[in-house]
Amino acid sequence: RHTRRSASDDDRIVHSLGVPGFSPRPNRQIACTLMTGQVYSAVMEVRAVAVIPSLNAEQSLGPVLRSALQHVGPVIVVDDGSRDGTAECARKLGAHVVRHLENQGKGAALNTGLREAAAQGYTHAVTLDADGQHNPQDATQLLDAARKDPKALVIGARRFGPNVPGKSQFGR
Repeated sequence: RHTRRSASDDDRIVHSLGVPGFSPRPNRQIACTLMTGQVYSAVMEVRAVAVIPSLNAEQSLGPVLRSALQHVGPVIVVDDGSRDGTAECARKLGAHVVRHLENQGKGAALNTGLREAAAQGYTHAVTLDADGQHNPQDATQLLDAARKDPKALVIGARRFGPNVPGKSQFGR
């Protein structure tokens, strides 16, 4: 059952994985802003997937993917035009693979992965780097937070020590 309230009533509006035209299935809780400025809610279960954008990551992807499968569950790897065996490595380890024939950049790979996640019916996505910068084990804390408040946008932030230059921290 949907309830209607004004967009200003809830500052935690989730745009269902950022996919235009995505409509929630019954028994899931998704808040989405419509063109009218209204927010609609329904009941939700958390169905999570890991999304890993990858470029020439054959050497580093294995440990990340195995850990993501263990700590998150299903994994979508977006091979962003790799010239090595990234896609084959991901398939052998059990990931669903989507390929860009040419490199389109990390942002495009993330968008492709999130669209694929929505198309497969996932409600939440954890994005991880293929080079091991993010520990997939930390995703359990993010998913626990999402299960407590499925409408919230949960973002993990890395802590940098005092010796990391500011320019290396910006955007990460």
